[in-house]
Order: sequence, then structure tokens, then C-alpha cells
Amino acid sequence: DLLTPDPEKVHDILAEPIIVVNLSEHGFDKIQKLPRFIKKEGNRIPAADFFGQRDAKKYAIEFKTIRMENNPKPQEGKPIGNAFIPSWWRTMFRNNIITKIEDKDRRVLSQLDNTQKHMGCDYKMLALYNRRMGPSTLMDLRAYEEELTFIKGRYEEIDYIFFKDYFGQVVVYPPFSFVGRVS
Repeated sequence: DLLTPDPEKVHDILAEPIIVVNLSEHGFDKIQKLPRFIKKEGNRIPAADFFGQRDAKKYAIEFKTIRMENNPKPQEGKPIGNAFIPSWWRTMFRNNIITKIEDKDRRVLSQLDNTQKHMGCDYKMLALYNRRMGPSTLMDLRAYEEELTFIKGRYEEIDYIFFKDYFGQVVVYPPFSFVGRVS
């Protein structure tokens, strides 16, 4: 993947180990990077990116990076975003997640389904790393939770969304219960 001329690709690749560390900080262990495909009866079936366990429950985890805006550097005296659209940053955030899920005929969902079915997972999780400056700068925990509630309601087949923004804030929706843990 690093041989591509795409300058953002390095961030996609480096984000994976960072998300694995964040998952570990939230009680996950036995996290494994999965091959791109599961071999089943001579067929190659697209798989999720990771498999992990938390409180003896197995998770299929698909990871996606929401890339930085094309030109995020503000110019003096020039507005960022569209001030005529209320909460444009939230709309951007929501649309970016929907695009990631809907892209390639909802491939994310089939990868999670395949991994859950063939690896005996209890849950399906979408892990997102948002590199967009607008939402990361202008959204707080409550705004993230509201938007992730909307996404979870639209895509009920996703059990959990694990999200990290540009500045390192992590949000899990719905929140994990910490049974037997000190938080």
C-alpha cells in the first residue's frame, strides 16, 4: 500500500496500530490483524480488518480512516466551511461516515458479516479514525454521541462504533459497560 502515489495513504496505514492501542486501552485483548480474505470452501470471502476480544466476547472489527479535507489550511480572512449551513461540521461528519459504510456496495457491512459468521464473533464493530479538522475542532463528546446514535440507528447491523478524532478523543457507541473493571 505504501507504494501508491497517494500522500494520505501513509496515515491510513499508521492509524491501524494506533487504533489497536486504543482498543487495548478500552479492554480489548487478543487483537489480530486478519488477512483480506477468509478462505471458505475454496472461495475467498472479504474479511474485516481485525478480530479482538473484550470480556471474553469476540468482535469483528472493520477499520476506516476518514481523510483530512483537501485543503485544511485556513487562509487569513477567509472563512472555513459554509457559515450558511448550521452545524456544517456535523453534516460533514455524518456524511463521511455514511460514505465509508455505503462505499463499494456496502462492503464494510459484508466484511463484518463474513467475519462474524466464519470466525464465531459475538459483535460487529466499525472503528473510525477521523482526520477531518472541521469536525475534530468543532465537535464535543455530546455532538459525537448524537451523530453516532444516528449512524447506529441507520445501520443497526453494526453493534458498536469505536471512534477516534484527529486530536485523540475516543468515543465508543454504545458505551461499553465495565463489568468487573475500575474505570
